[in-house]
Amino acid sequence: MSITYSKVGQCELDLKDESPTFKENQRGYMKKASLPILIIATGIGWLLSSRNVMPGVDWAWILVMATAGTLVLSNGLTKLTIVLGPILLISSVLVVMLQTKRISIDMFFPVMVISFGILMLIARFSNLPDAFKADENEPGE
Repeated sequence: MSITYSKVGQCELDLKDESPTFKENQRGYMKKASLPILIIATGIGWLLSSRNVMPGVDWAWILVMATAGTLVLSNGLTKLTIVLGPILLISSVLVVMLQTKRISIDMFFPVMVISFGILMLIARFSNLPDAFKADENEPGE
């Protein structure tokens, strides 16, 4: 929105809003915040491990995977992010279960493969945009 004044004192109001949309702003903030958030998650995981919270659980690795999955999903849904985000979240939960001996390695990999297949089916038959075509349509920074 802009306002211009002529020499005669008349005011013209241009209602074209050229500011970025909320969604574009949110994506920009998430891209800028992704690395610091991953570093914070790594530090929290490291602290949890060193404080021996749930002994035997490698919190740094688990929190990095969970945070990465959340960040992937928060940057918008595409055919790629609908697979990548949840698979990182699922794997972080399964790794905790594996490290606490609630599941065995014989169960871990089949559940991961099944989850990956289901997420790929969802991506293939959804109306979500293709990740790389969506990036081409966005204005450059």
